[in-house]
Amino acid sequence: MKSRTKIITGMLVIGGAIFSTIHFDKKLIEPSIYNRASKETINQKNEINQKNEERNRILYPTAEDIFRLDSFAIEKIDKFGIASKDPKNLAKEVYKLTKVNGRLKIKPMLSNFTHKAIDVFYLRGGDCNEISQLSVSIYNYLAGKNGLSAKAYLATAERDEKGSHMNHVFVAVKDGNNIMIFFDPARKKFNKIYGKVRILNETESLAEWYFDTGASMRFNNKKRAISYFEKALELDPSTFDYECARRLANLYIGEGRFDDARKLFETILNVDEKKLSDLVIGNLNEIRSRLKEINERDKNKDKKW
Repeated sequence: MKSRTKIITGMLVIGGAIFSTIHFDKKLIEPSIYNRASKETINQKNEINQKNEERNRILYPTAEDIFRLDSFAIEKIDKFGIASKDPKNLAKEVYKLTKVNGRLKIKPMLSNFTHKAIDVFYLRGGDCNEISQLSVSIYNYLAGKNGLSAKAYLATAERDEKGSHMNHVFVAVKDGNNIMIFFDPARKKFNKIYGKVRILNETESLAEWYFDTGASMRFNNKKRAISYFEKALELDPSTFDYECARRLANLYIGEGRFDDARKLFETILNVDEKKLSDLVIGNLNEIRSRLKEINERDKNKDKKW
């Protein structure tokens, strides 16, 4: 009986020791498992956040983003051997490089999204705004490299050299407040004088990018187009873009946002016509008509829209 009791007692002691060892090891092992899992979760969240930031930067770039050149593009540009201490001569060399079918072999190209300068470099194609962005980027890079104080800017014009209507983006070179030269790589015009010209600063250039992107997307992605038009107006309130406001108001109507559309239409109609572009002036009757429809709709809520 005693021997049996000793055996049972011994088994209990051994079992307790084993249990204690397992329990002790679990205490040692579990924190490391949890820590590793926690680190993996944090890394995954950081990776997701980084991807979201990259996506947002692609969809909603800064002024720096739309003009940025990468090291590969700079290396290729340097191989053309462009060097000049004269801002006008440098403009001529950049024009030869970026004009349609010039040394970079850029082609006219339309898309559903406005590209940045670096995209145009790799795609070798773009519209007037996009090709001009690349031209501005290259000029400013080379001007800095050659020790010039002159700088290139985007510019818009509503009249061509003959006085005919156009809605166009090209390049202006300035040294301080002194306008030195214009060049238009998309239309292959060098130093032509256009009418109703506006030279854009960086913020205005970015607003122009958002406007163009919204205009490109307004048929196939209306919600995204609205966000781009809103961003354009938000970026540049000092020089309110009434054409952007007109297009945004029309999209608001499609989304049932009639009060928002009314506010924009009224803003356009209450401003001095001298501040309006030719494009907006040409659409004033349509704006009055649409505003009238909105007001009549409010009077009769049952009216079908």
